[in-house]
Amino acid sequence: MLLQVLVRLHCTRAAALTGALSCRWCGLWMHLTELSFRDIAPDALDVALNQVACPALSRLKIKIPKRHTIHPTRVTSLLGAAARLSPVDLVFKVWGHTKDSNIAIEIPCFNRATSIKLDVVNLYLLPPAGGVQFPVLERLSISGCRINIGKLIPHCPHLRVLEGLIIVLTSKFECQKPCLPNCSCDQPQNWRTQNIPLVALEEVEIEGFGGADQEVDFLKLLFRCATAMKRMTVGLAPWVFPASRGGRKMYSLFKAHPSVTCSVYRG
Repeated sequence: MLLQVLVRLHCTRAAALTGALSCRWCGLWMHLTELSFRDIAPDALDVALNQVACPALSRLKIKIPKRHTIHPTRVTSLLGAAARLSPVDLVFKVWGHTKDSNIAIEIPCFNRATSIKLDVVNLYLLPPAGGVQFPVLERLSISGCRINIGKLIPHCPHLRVLEGLIIVLTSKFECQKPCLPNCSCDQPQNWRTQNIPLVALEEVEIEGFGGADQEVDFLKLLFRCATAMKRMTVGLAPWVFPASRGGRKMYSLFKAHPSVTCSVYRG
């Protein structure tokens, strides 16, 4: 009964503070299956995650504010800690520094996750190494970062919904200095011709479509591989118009796939 009351607070900090009211409440927050860490500093978050007693969460929300920009190594550690708690629903938002945007962060496997939302600003993500999969993932949202989404999707065999501001290639972020190990410049460029199994994908939403060739090619890949796709929603960048080159190509793709309900809005 007490745990149900704490869950309804929708804030782990508030749940922890109830321990000051009565010894009956002390430490109960550690056993919650739903945890929400908002506006929390990285050091405090490390301490809190290490105290969680529940080995498998139903929901984990982590939002570190912009004033706490953190290094990719720290992000890797936090993602690892989140993966160990095995959430079904994960929301993870952090801010990196632009100077660290070429340092790769490997996404760990979340075996129980059916929904993952990653808003990792100024950071560079890599899919899990080897054949590791997200076996039950149905909804994926990624924004703020660089990632080769074509390499990530094969790890998600049951993906139904794909959304967010997704940067497929890294050509927009060409290095102006010698490449670092695992630099995004080294990533394979043959994704355009790949046949990626997207048999479960039904809905796609992309924000900030800029009309560049690689973005148009990514739309082509989705239409080609997601044979069960029912809906595609595209948010246009401010400089893209229906009469622009990228806009014309996008609408041409929409017309070529009448079975998919396509909608466009200005982001």
